[in-house]
Amino acid sequence: MSDRANTITVVLEEETRVDDLEGLLNAIRQMRGVVTAEADVTEVTEFYALHQARHEVRQQIVDVLYPRKTA
Repeated sequence: MSDRANTITVVLEEETRVDDLEGLLNAIRQMRGVVTAEADVTEVTEFYALHQARHEVRQQIVDVLYPRKTA
């Protein structure tokens, strides 16, 4: 017997306005067996944490590519 799922999670490449997702959400809602399709709104803390982490990774890459010269 195969495993069964009752939820599918889709992760978007980047944050997108909810009104821009309406077409995609409507298409998913029309599929057979779909009860609901909703967008999860990003919280400010998530947004800040994501951008802070991206900044730190970028800074680490810059530090590797262009090491600071010590006297």
